[in-house]
Amino acid sequence: MDIVVLLPDLFDKVGGVQTFGRCLSAALGNIAKNKNWNVTILALNDTGKNPIKSNYIGNENIRYIGYYGKKVNFVIDVLRYSIAADKIIIGHINFLLLWHFVKAINSKLIGFVVVHGIDVWKPLSFFQKLALRSMNKILSVSKYTRDSMCVINNLDNKSQFFILSNTLDPCLVNKESNNGKKLELPKGKIILSVSRLDYLDRYKNIDLVIKAMPNILKVFSDVYYVVVGDGDDRERLEQIASKEGVRDRVLFVGNVSQDELHKYYESCDIFVLPSIGEGFGIVFLEAMYHKKPCVGVKATAVPEVISDGKTGVLCNVDDKVALEESIIKLLKDDNIRSSYGMAGFEKLQKEFTFDDFQKKLEEIICH
Repeated sequence: MDIVVLLPDLFDKVGGVQTFGRCLSAALGNIAKNKNWNVTILALNDTGKNPIKSNYIGNENIRYIGYYGKKVNFVIDVLRYSIAADKIIIGHINFLLLWHFVKAINSKLIGFVVVHGIDVWKPLSFFQKLALRSMNKILSVSKYTRDSMCVINNLDNKSQFFILSNTLDPCLVNKESNNGKKLELPKGKIILSVSRLDYLDRYKNIDLVIKAMPNILKVFSDVYYVVVGDGDDRERLEQIASKEGVRDRVLFVGNVSQDELHKYYESCDIFVLPSIGEGFGIVFLEAMYHKKPCVGVKATAVPEVISDGKTGVLCNVDDKVALEESIIKLLKDDNIRSSYGMAGFEKLQKEFTFDDFQKKLEEIICH
């Protein structure tokens, strides 16, 4: 079987879509080796030179090409490789219109498209909907994304949809820090968020946590809020911290290596991200892997990941008081933090392992 995979990015950027793409590539590589399939992965914006690719593209059954963002070259190869392919996996809705062309040149081609979150929580174009109607299967990372996409776009054929939940990157999950170098964090309780700090990602609501800090500090004088990530909205967030009088208690550490990221998770007491735009929320899985309780909101797909009162706490959207109270409650009680953290780890092992991701993917492709 020959499979073509279209992805916007894979190795040169960081984010949920990219993590999904790396998990998809690793799983396809394993399946292709076992079944003697041929898989070709075309990544539009990758350079193709990132050294980490060897962790995922590791056998002769899988080919990977990056295109430096050159759309013409990308499209030409999409058409070229699709002529003889049996199946195509379109890894982002932005590539959906290519389905019309590859199906025209290869009428026997079987198509799959992956939908993530905000990419499909909006009205799709007439031609996108037309492509969806002839698409064999739609792979959604969450039930919320599936349901929202159907409601907003008046899609009534849910039998096309298959849930393929996110998982942790298999090449990183078992590589906790072991180099002995410790983080230079102040002594005290640590609240952690991991997020891009871009203007377009303000829905992550990092500012709500910053604004909650003054009241949290009234209860705990030794608490610090650590924010991992960077972007063009960081300056605004720093200004909010200064305005709230907590600039010395909010630590913006920027982008960090994977080794350092493990250490931040290991060092924190609770993980907080009151985002209202998560198609899934892989960072919650990362926190759960490190047995940390999570605080999120009752919005989008977050309740599919965090079990309220079991693995963490879910607050109402934009409820700063509830957010403050939830954080304070968890920081006060070591036993609850430990219980939630362990329950989160167990949920991760039951529902979101890479092995389950790979088995589900193989089942979807083969049947």
